[in-house]
Amino acid sequence: MAKLDDLVTTALVGRLLTTDRVQEILSGLVARRQSRVGPAQARIQALATEVAEAEVRLKRLYASIEAGVADLTDGTLKQRLDDLRADRDRARAALERLREQIREPVTVTPEQVDSFVRVMRSRLQEGEVPFRKAYLRAIIDTVEVAKEEVRIIGRRDVLEKAVGNGPNAAPGVRSSVREWRTRHDSNV
Repeated sequence: MAKLDDLVTTALVGRLLTTDRVQEILSGLVARRQSRVGPAQARIQALATEVAEAEVRLKRLYASIEAGVADLTDGTLKQRLDDLRADRDRARAALERLREQIREPVTVTPEQVDSFVRVMRSRLQEGEVPFRKAYLRAIIDTVEVAKEEVRIIGRRDVLEKAVGNGPNAAPGVRSSVREWRTRHDSNV
């Protein structure tokens, strides 16, 4: 484990945590977002229309139930309500994902990149093991170990946020960590 920890740390410090590499990654992220804006705007409009139409259909069904025209105990009506809610929720989720993909990038200056790289390199090379692992988790998602290869996988937008917030920012709770509980209680 110590050897793997050293390999991952060395690879990150040597290949990722250089000012030029971080700047290159962030520039590529901005360029990719810009190329998606045009087509995404049309899709956003279509999804917004889909959400609005689902809301209108649901309101009509609710009104017919309230007026006594439709009976909620009817299995077909209940299934139709469930289907409409699912369609609306799916369209909302897709709309939010799309908006997140084309959102304005975090404004990052070259000074911020340089400061981030300097501080992260220092903390990864000189820090205590638990702190080094915490800093690694802040910028990478997974480490896959194979017989002849170790793959380090991370998301560019997470790196962008980390650089934009600065190396001294308090790390947030990642939404992908399902086991996390604030009080370590049994109320999961």
